[in-house]
Amino acid sequence: AYCAAKHGVSGLMRSLAAEVREHGVRVSTIFPGNVETDFFRTAGFAQNPPKMLKARDVAQMIVQTIELPAGASVEEILIRPT
Repeated sequence: AYCAAKHGVSGLMRSLAAEVREHGVRVSTIFPGNVETDFFRTAGFAQNPPKMLKARDVAQMIVQTIELPAGASVEEILIRPT
């Protein structure tokens, strides 16, 4: 179900980007890997947490995407912890 939902979001956003591009609207979809949030602590990962992104890492990527020149567009970003 998770994979199907993620694929559906990707398809919807690609379609939206194609529809609104001619109006100067940019659509970006960001797929972050594990982000350090309360979700992982409450889901029982406190003992052996997976590698995590910081929320600021994802926020920085969003800001960089927004600050692109008007003639450029990034439609999908996959960001994962290293």
